Amino acid sequence: MTEQRSLSDVYDDEAALGTEIFGATVPTQPAAMEVIGAIKSWDGNPIQPEMGGGMYPGGDLYDDDEDDEDDGRRGTWVIVLAAVLLLLIVAGAVLISLTGIGSSKTAEPKPAKSTSASASASEGGESPSPTPSPETTSNAPAKIATVARLVPNNPTFMSETDANLPKLADNNPATVWMSYGFGSGKLAVPFALSAKLQTPTVVSKVTMQQNTGTGGAYTVYVNNQNSLNGATEVGKGTFNGKDAVVELDTSKQSADKGGYVIIQFTEAPKLSQPISIYPYGLRLAELKAE
Repeated sequence: MTEQRSLSDVYDDEAALGTEIFGATVPTQPAAMEVIGAIKSWDGNPIQPEMGGGMYPGGDLYDDDEDDEDDGRRGTWVIVLAAVLLLLIVAGAVLISLTGIGSSKTAEPKPAKSTSASASASEGGESPSPTPSPETTSNAPAKIATVARLVPNNPTFMSETDANLPKLADNNPATVWMSYGFGSGKLAVPFALSAKLQTPTVVSKVTMQQNTGTGGAYTVYVNNQNSLNGATEVGKGTFNGKDAVVELDTSKQSADKGGYVIIQFTEAPKLSQPISIYPYGLRLAELKAE
């Protein structure tokens, strides 16, 4: 029978062999014991490592509780930030809705104020009426209000006839105004009749109602005052035995520079019915402007 050797004897032989080869003792036994101890326990069952912590490749242990605490703190901050953002969003929405309601409430009374102001102005009638512009007055119908004698070089010439001047605008053809009688048509002293309009406007036509005079000459002017100074010439005419009608140049007129129609006579017409013994002069029933 072969002698059974113990494990310690084998280790002793290996140690002696190591000494013989390298000249030094190799600590093989402790290493082998560590390997065997790491694999099996005394009763042959595997040794389980303690699970109290993790293990890095270097063999150092670390604590899992620290990571859990860090994760918990991060989770808490995330929840807090989310709650703050939610509160800000809700507060902003409430503020916007309140602002919209307030602006709509303040804007609503404005039309009511305007309406009440308009109503009070129309009821009270205290608001001044707008002044008519020249464009507005230019559309008004021409109507003569009064007629005056105008003799710039001799203001008192034919002043005795002034009492009958209103008959030229009384709408009664049976009443007449007569000038002086002249021995010839050529007038030594030109004179004019100035018709003031009720409303300054542009005049397109002038009519002198008469039925006895022929010939003669006259010039029509418009002005904004009872004067030939600064007046604008708008037409000329003569008499032909019936109503004298002359068309006026409206392109030279404007309402703001109108208001007076002035007819200046430079030659007197010859009358079929003389004035006293003089065959030349004026006998007019009505003076009209259109």
